[in-house]
Amino acid sequence: MPARIDDLLVLNANLNKTDFAKYLRDREAVLPNDFGGLGDGVADDRTAIQAAFDRAGTDQKFAMIPPGTWNVSGTVTLPGGARGLIMQGTIRYTGTAPTSVVSLRRRPPTFSVRSD
Repeated sequence: MPARIDDLLVLNANLNKTDFAKYLRDREAVLPNDFGGLGDGVADDRTAIQAAFDRAGTDQKFAMIPPGTWNVSGTVTLPGGARGLIMQGTIRYTGTAPTSVVSLRRRPPTFSVRSD
């Protein structure tokens, strides 16, 4: 079976913004790693996850949480335009106040996972 571009990791490559944007546009799923997320169980990945969710909604793609522990200090929302959410890792809420941790905006209904 031929390798897919999604399976390749190129380190220290000279990639310009246009080529990188095309690479992201051509994939079926958007990952928080594309926006600086680490999934190491230490860093707060909320901003990267939200950016990935927003891109998935805009481009009508899947959002994917890859293997790892993805800490969030607040709510992350997957917009209704996204095709869905693929969970391979864990989203862990690190905030202190009870809140919705993951909100999936589908018309209808809206689905939320809460922390109490």
